[in-house]
Amino acid sequence: MKKTLLFISLTAVLGLSACVGVQKDDSAMQTADQKMLTAYNWTLERVTMPAGGERPETLGQQVRPFDLSFMDNRLAVSGLCNSMSGSYQIAQDKIQVQPMMGTKMMCADEAVMQSENYVGQVLPTVQQWQLQGVDMADPAQAHPVLTLSFADGARWQFEGTPTPETLYGQEGTTAFLEVSDQLQTCGAQNEQCYKVRSVKYNEQGIQTEVGDWFLLDRDQLQGFTPEAGYQTIIRTRQFVEKTTQGKDRPVYIHDMTVESKQL
Repeated sequence: MKKTLLFISLTAVLGLSACVGVQKDDSAMQTADQKMLTAYNWTLERVTMPAGGERPETLGQQVRPFDLSFMDNRLAVSGLCNSMSGSYQIAQDKIQVQPMMGTKMMCADEAVMQSENYVGQVLPTVQQWQLQGVDMADPAQAHPVLTLSFADGARWQFEGTPTPETLYGQEGTTAFLEVSDQLQTCGAQNEQCYKVRSVKYNEQGIQTEVGDWFLLDRDQLQGFTPEAGYQTIIRTRQFVEKTTQGKDRPVYIHDMTVESKQL
């Protein structure tokens, strides 16, 4: 579903100024907030412009919804055309982002390319950050909001989605899967399951072992859809989910496609 950003003027909003300039003097709270910053993927939901700033309809051509993630002191942008990233530093409510670097692949959609260029230029001008709605006791169930404030008075508001590490409460392990292009009927409700088998490599990247085929429910393999006529090997991050019956259930998050061959 195509997402639509909400563009508003600061003059139309009361009380937003309280979101900026709040000093995080408690170092323990500051450390906790920074940890929560890396615990979510952030999706742009709203752009607020200062009075007298660019017209919303103009900005609508420049800022498309995209995702931010924070890890290892790097801020990464995804969901546009190319991937971009830059290092960042935080001191209390201040944030500094270095110039963004990324691939230079041309986009089929010129408007998306323009949005990407705009985001890459504007992000290094960010000055302040704030988190709201954080639940330290149960971060997987929280609905946090991240607000970035810029030198020209603009504000970008992001909604957080837990990373797999946050959602499952564990660090994922690397697992390679070969995925069949054919779905297979399974379960009492005659559902369609993925047919996969484990693949192992040695330190030199040479394939050393291929396991037996087994079935995965559709929600157990996330971020990847088999293509008809192609047998594919993918790298995943494997997590263990506890079912309502207390049983362990593996979940695989697609990380990279290693090999795809036509049948």
